[in-house]
Amino acid sequence: MVNEINALNVKIRSSTSPEDFLAVDSDSKHILRQLEPTKACLPGTDGRRELGISIVESFSNVILFNLHLFVRNAEYLDIACYCMDQVLTFIPLDSPNLPSCHLNLAKCLQHRFEVTRVLKDVENSIVHLTATLSQPGPRSVVILSLELLGTAHQCRWTRLFESEDMARALRYFSAALSFAPRGLPIIPTLHIRTSQLYFTWSQFDKGHEVEGLNKAIESQTAAVSLTTGGDARLAGYLHMLGRLYRRRYKRLGKKEDIASAMDALDRSLRLTPHGDPARLDVIRDLGIAYQTRFLYLGDLGDCDHAIQLHEQAVSLAPDGNPSLASYHSSLGDSYMEQFSYSGDQNDLAKAIEHQSRAVSLTTSDDENLPGLLRNLGDSFRGRFTRLHRPDDMKNALLFQTRAVEATFDDDPLKPNYLDSLGSSYQVRFGYESRLHNLNDINKAIEYKTRAVELAPEWHAKRSTFLNNLGLVYQTRFREQKQRADIDQAIEYLSQAVAIVPDGHSDEPNWLNNLGNAYKARFSSHGQLQDFKSAVGALSRAVRLTSQGHVNIPTILNNLANLYHLQFEESGTQEALDSSISYLQQSIDCARNPVQTFDTARLLANLLSSNNRPGAPPIYQIAMNCLPQVIWLGEVASMRIAQTSQLNDFVQEAAAAALRDEERHLALEWLEQGRSIVWGQFLQL
Repeated sequence: MVNEINALNVKIRSSTSPEDFLAVDSDSKHILRQLEPTKACLPGTDGRRELGISIVESFSNVILFNLHLFVRNAEYLDIACYCMDQVLTFIPLDSPNLPSCHLNLAKCLQHRFEVTRVLKDVENSIVHLTATLSQPGPRSVVILSLELLGTAHQCRWTRLFESEDMARALRYFSAALSFAPRGLPIIPTLHIRTSQLYFTWSQFDKGHEVEGLNKAIESQTAAVSLTTGGDARLAGYLHMLGRLYRRRYKRLGKKEDIASAMDALDRSLRLTPHGDPARLDVIRDLGIAYQTRFLYLGDLGDCDHAIQLHEQAVSLAPDGNPSLASYHSSLGDSYMEQFSYSGDQNDLAKAIEHQSRAVSLTTSDDENLPGLLRNLGDSFRGRFTRLHRPDDMKNALLFQTRAVEATFDDDPLKPNYLDSLGSSYQVRFGYESRLHNLNDINKAIEYKTRAVELAPEWHAKRSTFLNNLGLVYQTRFREQKQRADIDQAIEYLSQAVAIVPDGHSDEPNWLNNLGNAYKARFSSHGQLQDFKSAVGALSRAVRLTSQGHVNIPTILNNLANLYHLQFEESGTQEALDSSISYLQQSIDCARNPVQTFDTARLLANLLSSNNRPGAPPIYQIAMNCLPQVIWLGEVASMRIAQTSQLNDFVQEAAAAALRDEERHLALEWLEQGRSIVWGQFLQL
């Protein structure tokens, strides 16, 4: 029998195919059948019962010893679960080894759940872990059982969302921590389990998102502080801590959080050896952290760092790496964001190249495929807005439709894909609305309405979907001028503002959009209350936006436009003063040269047309931006249109300089404009 068990051990370790595991299963059952008669022997008689128990424990050790090699192999896990269940039948009820046997079966069941996601395995593991704790056992068994019980209830909570499971998971983790002696290696692990639980809670219950993130960071920090520098686990703990800080930064927009995220990720990277597969994930997540900070603060250096890190991850990942698609996708996203800032078509081409590569590396049954398809569609839509190629919009709709069709209605990500598909129809309508074809805008409303309907109250992005639905109704209002559309837009935008938690980084954006909707209704119907509501929403958006945020110039421009609208309606100089003041503030804090140019031109024109002093210096700001904002498209007709617009601007600026008797400036600008225009024509 001992020889058979040793042979089984060799066979298990060399198994690679389904046929191999069938042979392991057959041999395991054969050994158990041979031991079956020992159950009927009385203890303490001829020793056969004791020998049978000793042999079955050796058999059990072989099965468990090899478990770490096959924790993602459903065939081996089926064998392990069956064998551990059978081993229990050999152990007397008064045996001191019985708790350990229950614990071993529970571990196998939880490993199988991680692969198959069959809830019954979690529930059975809870039964056996409870049985483990019902009898006296070694402290190590008690601590591990408490940890696994917490994990089991955590798994069940993510499936059934019953609050009792959440409470029990926390209770078991806390009990394990209190029972473990100081310095025990499992203590950091228990803090990690607690952190994971709080993080999951923060994602599933938006009402407690910040509280959950705070507690997750607290537990993760405790794990880091209790882990010595030579512990191989420390790099992984720091990696997760960095991801938690980045998540809270996206939620609250506090600069110290993104600084902490990047510090933790940088430490993790330094501790992770070259050649360790985890190192590539750390590189990617550090790149994502730089990209996140770029989106909030607009420093192009952060985007450059992100691209460098993502390119490093792509170049170091071997073919066949399961995360390679993710690395290409992250790189494509960074190039797309850089394109949005720079307008460089090379960035856009690279974004589409890497996102296409991510899709091609992903199998049709991969749960990540719909998200990759959505991102690729977004990039094609971005190129359409620049080059107006019909094929780009066709591809955007194709990939985003595939993302929607590949996802079940109960998938929490499906609303995201519906929202993106609606946005593509909305964009196409914006470029083809002159044809008075409402089909696209109606489809946009249809898909965005479905996104809202499928997003439950707890969905983290429900306010986003409400905001976007409001915006698409506002788009149709601009075309049709139907009062019902702008009323509906304000209703949905108001709901988005109402449900977004206080302090959420999206709150200023939603207030900005709500203020613009009130402004549109004020422009159309002239009701003073709408003007006041617009001022209130936009002013609050400015107050809630952190200093240096990339969106502040946009909100200030919207306030300026609102007061300019009031000036045109009433002629009051106070309204004109307010408009001029907000435009000047916008220029002072703008970082994007295109935005600076547009705002400066608007302010200079406003000053000049209303006989206010100071137009030439503002035109000079716009002229200084010209070399950075000239963007050459691939289509000759677009270049001609840009050249014409450039010529109009130069003539406008020169005329203002002449009115202020700045003849040298007028000549300088005309010559500068002539040089740029000539350069444009040479490229036609």
